[in-house]
Amino acid sequence: MRTLLFFLAVLTAALASTGAAGAGNPHDTPLPGPPPTFQDQHNAGTVREISVMQVPKGGIGTWPGEAGSNHGAAGGVSANGDCGACINTCWYASGATSGPSDWSGYAHLNGWLSWCGNGSWVTYAAGGEYPTSSGWYSISYHNGAWWSGGCIGCGQIQMQDYMIWSWTAPLWGFVNSGTTWLTQTGYAWGGYST
Repeated sequence: MRTLLFFLAVLTAALASTGAAGAGNPHDTPLPGPPPTFQDQHNAGTVREISVMQVPKGGIGTWPGEAGSNHGAAGGVSANGDCGACINTCWYASGATSGPSDWSGYAHLNGWLSWCGNGSWVTYAAGGEYPTSSGWYSISYHNGAWWSGGCIGCGQIQMQDYMIWSWTAPLWGFVNSGTTWLTQTGYAWGGYST
């Protein structure tokens, strides 16, 4: 019985010292900033009108080699078809980002989109999305952008992409991860959203 009581006393003392150590060692190095929230932050970037001469085929139809098979209705859409005297206009959006960013670095999906429309439907589209990271963030998987909605000949066209990122604190061994999405939509009248 004394052996059992002695064992319980030693076990209680060991657990008490472990609890005190878990409360924080004053000699541990603190994080250089507040704990990251890992929340995605979004930036829609900027949109500017460009000349139809700055895009292939003058902004009408799809362009081979730019995911043309995923644009929906195949190329050759007339700029004026059922629209009467509509004028074809083109836009370029750049600087769109999505992903976590804080004092320890960032993991971003970056995107650009170029599209043309006549006010009724999209007549041309090309775009891309790519990941970048710095600091304690890294990209563990990137899918690659695809056309996810609308089409050439529709009122809008949409591009989407996602990545899986991880965050590793170098001295503490703590690891976190998450998924970030970026969706860009261009509208036939020049509107743009992310």
